[in-house]
Amino acid sequence: MKTAGFRRLVLPGLLTLALLAATLGVESISRGLLPWLPPFDPGWGRIALVTASGFAGAWLASRLIEVALTRSFARNGRRPPRLLFEMIAVALFGAAVFWVLSAGFERPITGALATSGVLIAVLGFALRGIIADVFYGIALSLENAYRIGDWIETETGARGRVIEINWRSTRLQTRSRTHIVIPNSRIAAGRLINYSSPRPHYRIDVPITLDFDVPVERAKRILLAALMSTPGIRRTPAPDVRIESYDDRGIRYRMRFWLPSFAEEIDCRDAVMASVDRHLRIAGIGMPRGREHVVYRKEQDTPKAKGALAERLSRLPALAGAAPEDLAQLASIAGIAAVAAGEGVGEEDDALFFVLEGVLQAKTDDGASVLIGPGDLLGTLPADAPPLLFDAAAAITEAVLLRLPAAPLRAILVSKRDLARRIAEAARRSSPAEMPSPAQRSANDPEMAKRSFWSRLGALRGAASGTERVSAPS
Repeated sequence: MKTAGFRRLVLPGLLTLALLAATLGVESISRGLLPWLPPFDPGWGRIALVTASGFAGAWLASRLIEVALTRSFARNGRRPPRLLFEMIAVALFGAAVFWVLSAGFERPITGALATSGVLIAVLGFALRGIIADVFYGIALSLENAYRIGDWIETETGARGRVIEINWRSTRLQTRSRTHIVIPNSRIAAGRLINYSSPRPHYRIDVPITLDFDVPVERAKRILLAALMSTPGIRRTPAPDVRIESYDDRGIRYRMRFWLPSFAEEIDCRDAVMASVDRHLRIAGIGMPRGREHVVYRKEQDTPKAKGALAERLSRLPALAGAAPEDLAQLASIAGIAAVAAGEGVGEEDDALFFVLEGVLQAKTDDGASVLIGPGDLLGTLPADAPPLLFDAAAAITEAVLLRLPAAPLRAILVSKRDLARRIAEAARRSSPAEMPSPAQRSANDPEMAKRSFWSRLGALRGAASGTERVSAPS
């Protein structure tokens, strides 16, 4: 940085020294101060040298001030505003004009100052708005309130990305690719929000109101799972859900999450609300109503009732449109498994699981983490069905799963071909072809196949004894 600052001073410094030396030489010769050279009248040559020397000196002075201010601002980790340098350069070159009039043309500057004072007063009164914008622009630049590329919002509600800061105004580009030109005085006189400072990521809140009949614990679990499974928002700091208030419409919650940048706010809000809608629909909490709030109806029955289980099965994407009698038969063997955050499911349980509420995390063969949410499958399928990608997962949030034991499920699918087809298609959608499934890995690995056999045998023994367990992955 010191080398770059020195290089910026070399050219104006050498030019100023050369012109001053030439001016002094011409003055000395013209006045006969050098006896070995005959005197002469330089005429316009002297005026040209004085003029060039004055402007070169102003150039050198502006560069010196620029280098000094740059180093001073750099100590605080900031960059000086370009507008400040331009104003200093204008002042120095204006002073150089008066110096040329005095030294070059040998005119008294008092008259010029008086005339220019009157002219400046007239112009200042006529252009007071523009002059105010200029000085407000300098003040904003010194405060480093915003820079090129920052997303800001003014008190008047104008939002956009800063694409230009000039002497009089600031130009913003909105998300709609339109430009807004705002005078600097308007920005400085009101409140200013900078969404890009001190860091580009920031937190926003999305309110939502649920009916009183939805328990708080369940509401928080579903909303938090919706946030955790939303792509695009930041995972750290972690999103959360808080109760804001009680009113006549229900319990009002705040879903709080962090955005990567202001430019992605609309897309992230859209993704969050779409995820919330999907989780609430699968959980059976109804459709949103109203404009400013969302009210959801309560479930018609408890999850333990078989009729309610059949209804929940019908809301799963894999079973949407299935015959009611087929769903009732599945509900007769189904059970609800509640998994606490951090616990695992499926590792030693010979059963098929549908995620109803919450978010779980599974691992692929290459060690990558994959989120599993409402409507997704994991566990064990009959031997003739496509293998699932994940046979075990760990809960990130509290989760509720619908469990279908493998043995009675096989017996049902033998006679219910439509159900078998629907579950097989859902298994294919959740098992990418380019990624080997756990069943394929166990078929190619004798040791893994042996472990899978003994684990399933243990699960069958547990089922025979009338116990149902959800175990954590080892």
